[in-house]
Amino acid sequence: MGYLTWDVTISDDEFREILRDPSDERFAWSVARLLSRASFWDVFTRFISPKAFLEAWPRIKDQLRLDPIGIGRIEFWDWVFDKIQRGSGL
Repeated sequence: MGYLTWDVTISDDEFREILRDPSDERFAWSVARLLSRASFWDVFTRFISPKAFLEAWPRIKDQLRLDPIGIGRIEFWDWVFDKIQRGSGL
């Protein structure tokens, strides 16, 4: 999992703990990092639930706008958000 945190001073274990706690103030930042660096499949099978994604999407999107890698993926994740929200499946 080091590919998600290689350029920041946070351990993989701490990163995982943040992803498990949507109330953590670093959650949106961490998920934005995840969405900009991990594969789509890994996001929902290894790291977060679709429900947590839906609930935090506005905060996550704000963080993606600040990430040079993530900003290019906002359109895709908006599409995913709409699909999940409508119950259309993926």
